[in-house]
Amino acid sequence: MALTDSWLRSVSGKTAEKIVTKADRDGLSVRVTPKGKVIFQFRYRWDGKAERIDVGTYPATSLKDAREAALFYRGELEQLRNPRVVKQNKIQQAVTAKTVEGVIRLWWEKSMDGVKVNAKQILRSFEIHVFPKIGQYPHDETDLHMWLSLIEALAERYPAVADKVLQNTKLAHAWGIRRGIINNSPLANVSSADLGIVENQGERVLSDDEIRLLFSLIDEPSYNLRNRCIIKLCLLYGNRIGELMKAKVKHFDFTERVWTVPPENHKTGRKSKKPILRPIIDPAEVLLRELIAINNGSEYLLPSPNGGKLTQGGHLYISALLNKKMARHFDEYTTWSIHDLRKTMRTRMSEITAPHVAEIMIGHKLPGVWQVYDKHTYLNEQRKGYEEWWDKLTKIAYHFPNQKCPV
Repeated sequence: MALTDSWLRSVSGKTAEKIVTKADRDGLSVRVTPKGKVIFQFRYRWDGKAERIDVGTYPATSLKDAREAALFYRGELEQLRNPRVVKQNKIQQAVTAKTVEGVIRLWWEKSMDGVKVNAKQILRSFEIHVFPKIGQYPHDETDLHMWLSLIEALAERYPAVADKVLQNTKLAHAWGIRRGIINNSPLANVSSADLGIVENQGERVLSDDEIRLLFSLIDEPSYNLRNRCIIKLCLLYGNRIGELMKAKVKHFDFTERVWTVPPENHKTGRKSKKPILRPIIDPAEVLLRELIAINNGSEYLLPSPNGGKLTQGGHLYISALLNKKMARHFDEYTTWSIHDLRKTMRTRMSEITAPHVAEIMIGHKLPGVWQVYDKHTYLNEQRKGYEEWWDKLTKIAYHFPNQKCPV
């Protein structure tokens, strides 16, 4: 006769003189100890011998769940898998299961660290926005709802950061699945558009009016000197912000008047193994010497408070505060990032110098076979381009159409 909940309740916790066993179906049975402990068991034969495994205790495991477990093990048996070994493997997997934080850190160590220039910034985003909320959960127990709740909330405040977290999480999950570390990839079919994140099309270029307003704000005596120099240098050179944040004072040779960006400090350097060489023109030297004068003797041009290298992402507040002030002056306004200063410089440079020189100036490699045969640094051409660009930039900023303007 099949097991019933009423019978299980009647024997649970009740003492008896001997062990009682009762069969159900599909190999499920129950074993009641003299102390009234009710144990569900799956009974089967393997290699001609009778075997049994525990599948739970009543009432912590319901009769319905016990029957489903019995069906599962029966299916495993039909696939020629020993239910006892299957259960042991499940226990082992649960004990050694990687947490969300464990999976992402392992992916980062194997795929990002030492490979991507912005590897530390990628990990830092997870440390700030992901690990404190779901990092401790076993990865394979997280679901789509859990991840979406986290990333959608992040997208409301920091859409660009949310997009990066989404893309890097998907990379980490795919990596983990390929290596058999995890079995679950909840975000595999989720795109930026699903989260309402508008992808950056790379078209944000500051207008003349915006440049004029920007300079009026950063030239105010009360404005932070270091931030003023950073903005002007990024607009002048069109450099990636990371190249400036990682720069050491020794990278700026004021005798030869050259700024050397070593391979480890720029995006393509890990692959090319080549530095970026940029000429130091007079206005740039003024800005650089101002930064050196306030760096407290650090080896870094832009040191952190403890004198070490500045943390990636530490520049984000600069544009955020300026955007807030600038938006008040326009009926319609699109925010810009420090990286958009680079786009602004490159767009304007098209009016000043040849395309291949402009590409070299912003640290891009030359296209196709050109890069194979052309090893020229174009320092003289770059210098001329930077001088003409700074002259044009300051005329825009200060309304001086017919004369040069100081830094």
